[in-house]
Amino acid sequence: MRKEEVTILEWMIVFVILTIPFVNFIIIIILALGNFNRNIKNFAKALIFFIIFGILLLTFFYGSLGNLLRHIPRYHIQ
Repeated sequence: MRKEEVTILEWMIVFVILTIPFVNFIIIIILALGNFNRNIKNFAKALIFFIIFGILLLTFFYGSLGNLLRHIPRYHIQ
């Protein structure tokens, strides 16, 4: 594992790669599990945590919204 600081150029490369749809999920896992600088590894682990947390929140609120919409009376136009 590298001990030196992460340069601005390295951070810019990481952020540019993370903007590519679908590739970013694979890259996050590679950065979290690979032999990279500790700062980059911790950043990737934090991103994984936020993604999982966001998916759980979306699932919860989607279920709550569905339950709420089920109780709203439906009006039919005649």
